Amino acid sequence: MSWLLVRDVVRGRRQLNLSHQWNFPETDRGDIADAIHNHSMPPRAYVWMHPEARLSDAERKLIVDWADSGE
Repeated sequence: MSWLLVRDVVRGRRQLNLSHQWNFPETDRGDIADAIHNHSMPPRAYVWMHPEARLSDAERKLIVDWADSGE
């Protein structure tokens, strides 16, 4: 189980590492919005192990609005 978690963390950080990046190009923001729209983020396996990570509709809207704002 731990190697699955490590694999997911490594893959996720390759895509988006908030420890190093806060200014995102428009294309990355679109990818973030898409991942929220299609419910691929947060991953189901992660939410299964961490139910508190499940996003509410209001949280999803907040993220998508931010991604679409370009700010």
